[in-house]
Amino acid sequence: QYLAACLAYLASRQHDAIGCIVFDEEVCDYRPPTTRSGNLMAVLHTIDRATAAHGTNLDKPFRQFAGLTSHRGMVAVISDFYCDAEQMIASVRPLAFRGQDIVLFHLLDPGEINLKFDEATLLEDAETGNAVEVSGKFIREGYSARMQQHIDAIRKAAAGVGADHVLVNTDEP
Repeated sequence: QYLAACLAYLASRQHDAIGCIVFDEEVCDYRPPTTRSGNLMAVLHTIDRATAAHGTNLDKPFRQFAGLTSHRGMVAVISDFYCDAEQMIASVRPLAFRGQDIVLFHLLDPGEINLKFDEATLLEDAETGNAVEVSGKFIREGYSARMQQHIDAIRKAAAGVGADHVLVNTDEP
């Protein structure tokens, strides 16, 4: 939310049109891009209301977004990107081909990048409520490498359509 609010503020200070689309598996809220007075506050309120309640599916919201926008501009996607890289990029590709400048902000907590558990631990998905028990041995032996492979796959997929990929660590200012 802070990142989205900062981007909106900076764009508005440059007198660029700003808008916002909040989605999970469906579009939850949408503010069309405009430069009208008061739009920044409307976008900030939209961002403030956003909550993580479900999993993420980029396909349907991005198809809907492509139908809502006709102007070229910058599209900032802020997500943890816990999805298949190829499916994600298939959703983003039509926007890139229509001339949108796309930046993927890959937001991760340091604990997600390098899990540090010595014993079996129950992990619960904050969005879906699904839980899985993992062994400390699995985490020590394979998790970090698999997470780095996933980050690299998202970065490579983004580069394939000309999108920028920015890994954002939540413990860094």
